[in-house]
Amino acid sequence: MKAAIIQPEYSTDISRSAELFKAELSLLDLCDESLDIIVMPEYGDIPVMPDSNETFRECVRNYHTALIEKAAQTAKRCNAFVFVNGIGENKNTTFAFNRRGELFGKYFKRHLTGGEVTNRGLSCDYALTPSAPYIIEAEGLRFGFLTCYDFYFYEAYSCIARQNVDIIIGCSHQRSDTHDTSELFSRFAAYNCNSFLLRSSVSMDKNSGTGGGSMVVSPRGEVLLNMKSRVGLETVEFDPKEKYYKPAGFGNEFAAHYEYVERGRCPWNYRPGGSAITLPDAVMSYPRLCAKAASDFSREEMLSYFGAAIALDVNEISFEITTGDEDGLLSEILRKFSCHAVMNIHISECDTKLIEKLVSLMWEYDCEKYIYFSSENDKVLKYLSKEHPQFATCYCTDKDDDSCILTTNSLGCKKIQFNKEVSSQIIGLAHSKGLKCNVSVDGDERKARRYISNGIDTLITKEYTPLLPIFKNGDQYINNTHKEGIKAYDFTAF
Repeated sequence: MKAAIIQPEYSTDISRSAELFKAELSLLDLCDESLDIIVMPEYGDIPVMPDSNETFRECVRNYHTALIEKAAQTAKRCNAFVFVNGIGENKNTTFAFNRRGELFGKYFKRHLTGGEVTNRGLSCDYALTPSAPYIIEAEGLRFGFLTCYDFYFYEAYSCIARQNVDIIIGCSHQRSDTHDTSELFSRFAAYNCNSFLLRSSVSMDKNSGTGGGSMVVSPRGEVLLNMKSRVGLETVEFDPKEKYYKPAGFGNEFAAHYEYVERGRCPWNYRPGGSAITLPDAVMSYPRLCAKAASDFSREEMLSYFGAAIALDVNEISFEITTGDEDGLLSEILRKFSCHAVMNIHISECDTKLIEKLVSLMWEYDCEKYIYFSSENDKVLKYLSKEHPQFATCYCTDKDDDSCILTTNSLGCKKIQFNKEVSSQIIGLAHSKGLKCNVSVDGDERKARRYISNGIDTLITKEYTPLLPIFKNGDQYINNTHKEGIKAYDFTAF
């Protein structure tokens, strides 16, 4: 097959948008019937660096339709597969056109940067739920995808490799990476996935040492083409069915790199991963249901109670840790349930040794972003705020008046937990101060619904089973009764 990689000029000068978009399309005019695959960079409908979201949206309005139409026409005219990237359905989308100019696939970028969502308002809900790698097939070839930021998540490569892909399409826009860095992770991706990689990016300047780096890499990790910062269209011929198999240890048959690695993989020793991982505290939406363990539970009762709650999709679990935790109960809870639910850990005593032990365990089990600490003790909350500000804290109170809101803010807490009844007025006041509100309830469904209608964020209860139906109206994390879904996706939350 013969592939063409297109690398257009990019600029921070907004006044050049029409000029550069025209130049970008003119590169498609250089394509001819000798080609089988054409790859263009990320954000083909944003030819310059936008200075605002309004400029970003204006570019999409002005250029998106023309880009898609030109791609389809080029695919049909050249009898080639064409891959272009732009904004479709308010998502970062790679569009795949077959040789007849028909759209036969759409890949939504899996890892969005914080700016794409917080600044540009792109949809990200689809990226917050488990999914297999997106693969499309045509003419006996299997195409996989990585878009820009996706390239940095090496843990995804082994999952893509299992799909036996032949070609990975990489529409990119990495402007700050050096040519060597771009080559490094591109070779790493191709070698790990035993696939050809066709990567297209933008040139920052013909003399720039960053950006650009559009390239073709073989399954051996061999760079067949690297455009560095050159502007234009360059081609490479290759056999898409070529694979690389290496000796897989003494006496073993030859194997692809990922097959060799799979034989010795020890996932229990790595960072938490997989479809059972839930969203962290800073990202998970509200309202939430929190299962609170009774203080008189035995070790076995507590573990089975939390196991059942998490299996039924309860959002949070809550328990108290004291200096009497000599049997390592917290370690056992974290070992089994780390990152499978948000954990509200209650501490009554300001025992700094205990707190430091807890913090070290959070690090050990890689779940700092799934934890918040609650207490009615000012000293505990002040210590955490000063020594470990990375953890959210929650002030527990029996009061229901303005003073408890003032205390919560003064302690630097992000949440307030009402141990008794709380009025809708106080909930509203807390929200106006940027606080999330927990309330302890029994298993009364009517009371729970009333609280949710009043805007409560988290219901804490020992009897969670009767309340589960409230949280089963669609996706509990995004499309729930509270109607507070993910408005901004900040990757620092992970």
